[in-house]
Amino acid sequence: VRLVNDPSNNGDSAYFLVEGKRWRMRVFFVRAPMDAGEKLAAGNKDALRAVAKAAKYFGIKAADASAIGLTAKDFTRRMLSGKDLTVYARVEEGDSGAGTITKPILAFVVSDGKLLSEQLVVNGLAMLNGVFTNLPEGTDAKTFYKRLKEKETKAKEEGLGGWGM
Repeated sequence: VRLVNDPSNNGDSAYFLVEGKRWRMRVFFVRAPMDAGEKLAAGNKDALRAVAKAAKYFGIKAADASAIGLTAKDFTRRMLSGKDLTVYARVEEGDSGAGTITKPILAFVVSDGKLLSEQLVVNGLAMLNGVFTNLPEGTDAKTFYKRLKEKETKAKEEGLGGWGM
């Protein structure tokens, strides 16, 4: 699996090339703040709500939350670009049609042996949120969530990412 360079990619979701097809995948367990930029300036209500939620989570201003979203987007691009990736996806009935899939598919994305969701949390670039499921290697969802919570606490103590604004 390879990352597809697409302007709509963000910190927690992106397009990937899988057997010649583009699939939009979103990582389990986390949500990165939205890089809202122009949408905020235009008063887009969905962007305002998303950024306000992230700002509240990190205890920062909305503009800072949007900046963390841009940082998360760049982090994800750097972590995944130009590499052969392993993706464990939960594909729903009907998601395997031809061409580009636009509805995000939930997935664990692994690059150089590291889970994207975990690395976002370690660096203070994502909120614990979203859909929880057992990991492909057998770790149950509650155990993994606890591990992420511990890593989030450490990132918070160290003032990383959104925790340092």
